[in-house]
Amino acid sequence: IALTGVGSRNIQASEAEALLGGKEPSAELIVEASKLAAAAADPTADNRGSVAYKRSVIRVFTERALTESIRQAKGGAQ
Repeated sequence: IALTGVGSRNIQASEAEALLGGKEPSAELIVEASKLAAAAADPTADNRGSVAYKRSVIRVFTERALTESIRQAKGGAQ
């Protein structure tokens, strides 16, 4: 799980990746991994949002990306 634009450098959410490794995907697992990804980020507050807002966006986008990736891997239509 790669995060860009949410810190001084690109970030690999290693803890989130480790949580997912070798496990059957589930909604609960995706939620927990998304929280870990948001925690791995180091955003700064600016005119586009607070740190809390940016972490929330990271969590939501990671959850959406993981859910869509699983759907596609299972042969879901685009």
